[in-house]
Amino acid sequence: MIYRNVLFKFSVIFVKMTLSKTSFWNSLLGNNKNQSDNDDKLAAFTSQAAILTCIVSLVYLLIDLQFNNTVELYLALSVTLVSLCVIFVGRKGLHISARVIFIVAVDIIIGIAVLLEPIETGVAMLFSVAFIGTILGFGSKDTRITLVLLGFTVLSTIISILYSPFEKQLFTSQYLKTIFFINLFITIFLSSFLVYLAIILNLRSEASLKKSKLQIQEKNDELAKVNSELDRFVYSASHDLKSPITSVMGLINLSRLTDNPNEVKSYLNMMEGRLIHLNKFINDIASYSQNSRQALNLSTVKLKDLIDSYLSGLAYLPEASMVQVKIEVPDDLTIISDATRLEMVLGNIISNAFKYCDPAKENSFVNIRSVVNGRSLQVEVQDNGVGIPKDYLNRIFDMFFRGDHKAKGAGLGLYIVKETLEKLNGSILAESKVGVGSKFTINLPIKYKKEPQEALFV
Repeated sequence: MIYRNVLFKFSVIFVKMTLSKTSFWNSLLGNNKNQSDNDDKLAAFTSQAAILTCIVSLVYLLIDLQFNNTVELYLALSVTLVSLCVIFVGRKGLHISARVIFIVAVDIIIGIAVLLEPIETGVAMLFSVAFIGTILGFGSKDTRITLVLLGFTVLSTIISILYSPFEKQLFTSQYLKTIFFINLFITIFLSSFLVYLAIILNLRSEASLKKSKLQIQEKNDELAKVNSELDRFVYSASHDLKSPITSVMGLINLSRLTDNPNEVKSYLNMMEGRLIHLNKFINDIASYSQNSRQALNLSTVKLKDLIDSYLSGLAYLPEASMVQVKIEVPDDLTIISDATRLEMVLGNIISNAFKYCDPAKENSFVNIRSVVNGRSLQVEVQDNGVGIPKDYLNRIFDMFFRGDHKAKGAGLGLYIVKETLEKLNGSILAESKVGVGSKFTINLPIKYKKEPQEALFV
């Protein structure tokens, strides 16, 4: 009588808890389309637990066939079908429904087995597997569902053990002893494996979470870098854009105050110089924007032809007649790369070698040399120009860095070179000594990491 009262009260609490809120049924029957990493982990746990249960049920089938136990044979077959159904439902994306079906069906089948078999077989121990599977299969997120299913497991256990509406089957003591140890072993094995599976999935989930955090941190660092560069860009760009305009306006006012043609011509030449400087700055900004936003456009490029083409465009520079150029690049050396970006990189380095040649030296030179070194291509641009002070070498690739007010350009050229080489998965090394000259070594990989195509030398 006491057992019945306790069982009745427990059942009432169980029913009230299931019907207290419609949200319970929504979570029970619905499945979140926007699954989190935890949902994916639980879905994987359900699928693998169902596969394991299917294998164990097949083992029970073989045992029942061996002992010619027809009733348990059908129960084992039912577990197999339920496991396959759970796998199918999970494949359809209904992961919560799959877990609920799994727990309820297994509880019912174990309960029927307990009702039919003597307690000495130890089949009731399998309820502990369902209990552990419920806790691990739903976790702490779906607390209401977890408690309801745990309550269902407890009810099934109590009912199947305390009530015996069917006549128990009679078995020999040897059979009971054998089946008890089989059920004990399978209970320990399944429980241990479920815990092991949950631990493994947790470890994988943590590893995935760490990877995601690392990626987010990289994105944050990149964003911080962009914001910092944007601040410097706005400040320096506004100055560099205003300065030529202010100079030109001042020269226009001066030209209005004179009727001397020579002075007017001089003012016009100075205006032209300032406008050329402004045009160069605008081109640098366009190059920076193009490199930042556009994807790589890979094609086969002949390195020698690209260098020759760029050098022909430098013939107008005043320094061109003073510099002797030597090119040590094979005519047949080709590389799969972004031709526009590659020309941008080499063009900046080569043009700087011209602009900063040393007029005090009689034999100014620029040597361009290529070396295939293992899986990379090295392009060296060496000159005997004025050189770069040692203190500046670590800063020449910073945005808007200029060694002094006499420096030519807006300080974007070498920054664009560095950013462009990062897009090409390359790098650059600068070596220089004041009064001796400079050498820039550009490294380009043969195989691009972020592109489906490979950079190959033919």
